[in-house]
Amino acid sequence: MLNKKIVRNAIRCRHCLDVIESTNLHDFKYCSCKKVGVDGGFDYLKRLGEPADYEEMSDWTEE
Repeated sequence: MLNKKIVRNAIRCRHCLDVIESTNLHDFKYCSCKKVGVDGGFDYLKRLGEPADYEEMSDWTEE
């Protein structure tokens, strides 16, 4: 069984073009225009906003 480990939890807002990254559990961040947000650090991927409003930039490895 393969497990995925998050090594980067980040998105890019398609409106203001900010790249926002969550680096710790409960490290919630909004982009500067407040249309999208990211949370979860390396524990989970949580997104706020419409999927069409952001570009996924997260990376993970398989263990």
